[in-house]
Amino acid sequence: MRDFFKKYKTLTPKIDPKTVLIKTEGKNILLQLENGNTIELNETGLIIWKMINGKRTVAEMLGGLLEKFEIEAAAAQKDLGSFLQQLEIKHFILTSPQNMKKLHKARRTPIKVR
Repeated sequence: MRDFFKKYKTLTPKIDPKTVLIKTEGKNILLQLENGNTIELNETGLIIWKMINGKRTVAEMLGGLLEKFEIEAAAAQKDLGSFLQQLEIKHFILTSPQNMKKLHKARRTPIKVR
């Protein structure tokens, strides 16, 4: 996970536009509308989710977690990296330049109506 953090610490994760946060029965669930992936967020996951805005870097998110929680930096870095990696793999967020390019290309591609 350190490699993930090292690679992405300067990137600004963005919520995939096809992802929605559903609050139901005291649970916070992310739903990726395109592929049907879901993940339930705990309190920390929800805090991280609210930090993802396309402007805040991963390093800034780590700083926010360290301010909010009494946790060692190495543990927070590992947990944040692991969580963001999960979100990226399941297409809840866009972090890599390749994903950003795909999003921009998809928006330029006209929708074919039959």
